[in-house]
Amino acid sequence: MLGFINDYALVIFRACILIAWFFVYSKGKFEPYNGYAIRMFLIFLAVISISNGLMFLTARSPLVYIFFWALVMIFELFYISSLLFKLARARKKYSEIFIITLSVLAIPIILSAILTYTNHSWDPINTTDFYNQILLFIGSILVIRSLLAQDSFVDYIESFFIFAGFILYFGGTLLSTNPMVFNYLGNWGLGKFANFISLIFWLGSSFTVWKIRSRYSS
Repeated sequence: MLGFINDYALVIFRACILIAWFFVYSKGKFEPYNGYAIRMFLIFLAVISISNGLMFLTARSPLVYIFFWALVMIFELFYISSLLFKLARARKKYSEIFIITLSVLAIPIILSAILTYTNHSWDPINTTDFYNQILLFIGSILVIRSLLAQDSFVDYIESFFIFAGFILYFGGTLLSTNPMVFNYLGNWGLGKFANFISLIFWLGSSFTVWKIRSRYSS
């Protein structure tokens, strides 16, 4: 019962964050790359909210969880790598390299999802998830580094707070699902705590960036 209440609270919390950040996006004018980062973040929150809702409707179906785990993981890799590509002002001729790299990273995700479902074991997903979390954590740090190197930091303040939250999220998830420490079982209490911390940070930062934008636009 307590787990159900916690999951229900997470769904409501994410919906509030989605609404708050949509309000920020709808009320502002942004640099193209910053606007892209916000739109992708809104899509990320929407997909997570839909997956949570379907998990409730299907009584936590393993198939639904596996499908959305793979979808969200591939989306996160695309989100971070594409933003890094844009912030680096990479030439269009390198777009093929980006597509190939993303495809290579997606293959283990798809295979581990299939193996988890067919073998009825969570080990493939847990192992793949752990190593991808490392990539996403490092990628988020690189995004922050690229944002700080831009000419005007205020123009990218929304992206900064979004990826600072991702660093909290991926960092906490790494601690909770480290297979070398927890032998794939994971400390799910710590994982949920890290999730709540990142959600609180994103909700609070939506009001922070709104105040900063209001101040600089006045």
